[in-house]
Amino acid sequence: MIIYVYMANREQIITELYATHFVENYVRQFAGSADRVYLDDITDEIYLIICEIPAEKITTIYNTEGIAGVRGYVSGLITRQLRSNNSRCFRRYTRHVYRHKTFPSLKWLETTIKE
Repeated sequence: MIIYVYMANREQIITELYATHFVENYVRQFAGSADRVYLDDITDEIYLIICEIPAEKITTIYNTEGIAGVRGYVSGLITRQLRSNNSRCFRRYTRHVYRHKTFPSLKWLETTIKE
């Protein structure tokens, strides 16, 4: 009996993640209400970070644990990127939204002037 072991390369693994929309669905599910403004940008940033993962590391995870292991690794990466104050996604998108969200609305001033 011959058992064939399929060894995927990094491009095939990233293509599989992209084809199943795993990153988009996870970001949409995990992102807070403030992050939804930049949902596409955050997803693109996550894909860039995934592409920066060394090929040896992602193929090792895939070959030992399968696509479930890669999804677990990527879900941890997304969680850290969206929730850490020092992450690239937080610095570029989330912090910007929170800063503008904390300023009070000026509608009370407009209604006061009209009266």
